[in-house]
Amino acid sequence: MFKKKSRTRDNRNLEYTVYRNTILISCIPFLLVALASFAYVSVKAFHDQKRNLIDSVYKSSQLINSELDMYLIKSDVLLQNRYLPGAIQKEYAGDIEKMMELYSNLEILIAEPFGAKYRGFFTIYPFNDSLFEGSYIERYDRIQDLLESLSFSPKDESGILWLDTLQQRKYLNDSDYIKFYRYIKDFDKPIGVLEANIPFDSIKKIMDNTALSKGAALIYKDGKGQVNHGTGTDLFKQDASATMTRKYISVTETLVNSHTITAAIPYLSVLMPVVRLLLITLIGLILIVLAMLYISKYSARTALFRLKKFIDSIRFDDTLLLNQHLIPESVGGEVAVIEKRFKELISRINELYQEVTTEKIEKNKFEIELLQARINPHLLYNSLSAIKWNAQRNHDKRTVELIDNMTRYYRISLNKGNNIITISEEIDMIVHYVKINDFAYSRTYTVEFDIEDHIRKMYTFKHLLQPIVENSLLHGLNGREQGGVITISGKIVEGDILLTVTDNGAGMSEEKVNRIFNLESTSILAGYGMKNLIKRINMYYGEDYGIRIHSVPGAGTEVAIRIKAIERKEELSNIS
Repeated sequence: MFKKKSRTRDNRNLEYTVYRNTILISCIPFLLVALASFAYVSVKAFHDQKRNLIDSVYKSSQLINSELDMYLIKSDVLLQNRYLPGAIQKEYAGDIEKMMELYSNLEILIAEPFGAKYRGFFTIYPFNDSLFEGSYIERYDRIQDLLESLSFSPKDESGILWLDTLQQRKYLNDSDYIKFYRYIKDFDKPIGVLEANIPFDSIKKIMDNTALSKGAALIYKDGKGQVNHGTGTDLFKQDASATMTRKYISVTETLVNSHTITAAIPYLSVLMPVVRLLLITLIGLILIVLAMLYISKYSARTALFRLKKFIDSIRFDDTLLLNQHLIPESVGGEVAVIEKRFKELISRINELYQEVTTEKIEKNKFEIELLQARINPHLLYNSLSAIKWNAQRNHDKRTVELIDNMTRYYRISLNKGNNIITISEEIDMIVHYVKINDFAYSRTYTVEFDIEDHIRKMYTFKHLLQPIVENSLLHGLNGREQGGVITISGKIVEGDILLTVTDNGAGMSEEKVNRIFNLESTSILAGYGMKNLIKRINMYYGEDYGIRIHSVPGAGTEVAIRIKAIERKEELSNIS
């Protein structure tokens, strides 16, 4: 029982393919442009934000360093003043009046040349124990342990000790300060320590006034990595340095005091505008795709209607394939061309089918006739045997020798119907064949063999050499009364067997050799023998194997045969 063919799915295959391909061809460029635009905008956004952060950090760090440098310059002025070393080394021995004079002079000294702004932010710690604590003067033992713990000595090359963290002074409103220390020296002799207290509020003011991109922040960290101040996004106030690297684009600058200032912005803040742009692009792309879907579907259905109708007519009616005149044909257009060419193709296929069928019938008939006419080997051997005994009774040795050669020749040639023999058997058959021709033409031909022993044991198909030897006898050596020599040699070349048959006969022209290879010659050589030999070599061994003919008119002919070296009969029996 036959299955019913599905029309719905099959009918839509071609339409669906055209529809799908149109969509792919149309949408892929849009998608690639969208992805390329997204990548370009993303990279540009990151580069722009990075550049903005660098500008913010650079401007802020320059202003902060300028503020710190002002205090360093002021400390240089104080340390280079020659009044200060002498004043703090005097022996005051409780002389309050002299001390008050010192305090008054220090107030003037510290206020100049920058004014009273920096007056309250410097403190002197003299090594002189006779000085009482007062304005700008405190005992050295208040900071001695701190300086020793930080290994700050007068021999330090920089001569400046910046503290890693912010400090507070109770009598200075408990505000945060950036602090550094310098030794006061009388020439090379240390006589005290100068302490500078830089208000951190001035640093905050600089940071708060620094312009930042939306979503960015500016962070101040001390020498231990502690966040002291942040401006901009609140996320950074709880930030740890490890998180900064993973979640933010950041730029860091080291200040004069080894503290750092960092400008950073979250990756999301940079990506969100880009993502919004991508969403808008995708929405536009989806709308375009939907429009193209409709247009493509309509176009495919319209353009393929006639072609689908034609395909359906031949798909579901097999009789049309055997009766091409019944196939419908349109008028005009590409579909009409397809229909016409298809009908011509079906017509040609039907003609070839009829030819193949006829040839097959004739071949079967020929095989039956050939079978009926096949020689019975036993009848042949018995007939030859009877002729031989009759010749012996008449003492006809030449006829007896001829019969022996014919018997041996046909015994190998017929070989119980087997087509595969050893090369040694092929050589024996050639020997008997030549002797038969000696008798037939009343001439004596010489056959010489130079074949390696291991080659003789290898297998080939029957009558590999006979057509070539036959050609040498009938055409090459024909006409020579004596001296006709055929040389057959064999050797292994690159794993294959190379057999060469050479005669000293009449030779052939190059034109005749070419006709043989083109299978155009009608001579016995090419008509049956050589044509058949070339085809059989190709059939048994493949197109890479065959024969080569070198012939010089009047000087003889050399035919080289290249075949596979086969040691097992089964390898060729499967083909035969």
